[in-house]
Amino acid sequence: MDHSAGVDVVLGMDFMVPAGIRLDLFHGTARLPDEDMVPLLKSKESEE
Repeated sequence: MDHSAGVDVVLGMDFMVPAGIRLDLFHGTARLPDEDMVPLLKSKESEE
């Protein structure tokens, strides 16, 4: 099973625009359009 499939992020209000950001929730990272990787952090409240 591929756990790094990721999700494409789409931003929109009156129209939809691809943001170019890939979310990898399994590994807790986001990959920006220029291929920079940003770790996603959990808050202490989310551990409940």
